[in-house]
Amino acid sequence: MTTNDVKYRAGTIRKSGDTVNDAVNSWSNAPLILDGATLPVNCFGKIGEELGLRDQYEQTRARTIAELNDGTNALIQNREAIYTAADRYEGSEVKVKTKVDHLRPGIVNDGQDYESKYGWARDT
Repeated sequence: MTTNDVKYRAGTIRKSGDTVNDAVNSWSNAPLILDGATLPVNCFGKIGEELGLRDQYEQTRARTIAELNDGTNALIQNREAIYTAADRYEGSEVKVKTKVDHLRPGIVNDGQDYESKYGWARDT
């Protein structure tokens, strides 16, 4: 496997991290939008206010904002895990390639190995 193949594959992993990052950006806006969602005074009417509907709405809104923030944090952790996996994959492949090249000098990738013939599983 060539260095370019490793970089391509690591780049593919990183692109999935970028996709999760887009989700983080979209998802993180939701709590801000919901935080600005206030209801006008007396929208529940006198009876609704006496029954505590506004308080229930505010409690539900606060819980939802907290859950959305938790979701944002989970997405951020996933994004960071993907980027870390890409870095580790690339680093380990380069390390192995360097070691193999050192142990078996003169052997070149002639394109006859299994991977060159049939491709990486995600290339299909």
